[in-house]
Amino acid sequence: MLEADGATNGARAVERALRLLLVVATAPEGTTLSAAAREVGLPTSTVARLLRSLEGSGFANRDSAGRYHAGARLLQAGAVAIGNLAVFNVSEPYLRDLSELTGETAYLAVSDGPDTAVYLRQVESTRAIRHA
Repeated sequence: MLEADGATNGARAVERALRLLLVVATAPEGTTLSAAAREVGLPTSTVARLLRSLEGSGFANRDSAGRYHAGARLLQAGAVAIGNLAVFNVSEPYLRDLSELTGETAYLAVSDGPDTAVYLRQVESTRAIRHA
C-alpha cells in the first residue's frame, strides 16, 4: 500500500518534470540549467536531475553550448497528439476556404485556459504582404 507522502511526492515529481519540459520546449534558443531552474523555481540540483532524466528518455537534448532543447521524443509525441485531434484532421479545407474568402491567413487554435489559445494549424494568405 502506498503511503500518502509517496503518492504526493510522485505526483509532485511528475508535475515538476512537466513544468520543466514546458520551459525547455518553449525556449526559442534553448535554455541553460540555471535559467531553467529560475524559471520553474526549483533548486539547480533538482533541475539537473530532472533534465538528466528527460535527456536520457529523449524528451530533451543538450547542445554543445550546454543549452537544453526539445528532444525528438517530445516532438514525436506532440506531432502524434496533434494528428490525433479530429478538429485538426478536418480543418484544412475549411481554413483554405476561409483564407480564400477573406484574403487573409486563417488559423486553427484551441483554448488553453480563459485567456490563451494554442495555434495548431494555419493556411497562409496568397497576398504578397501577409501575417505568417
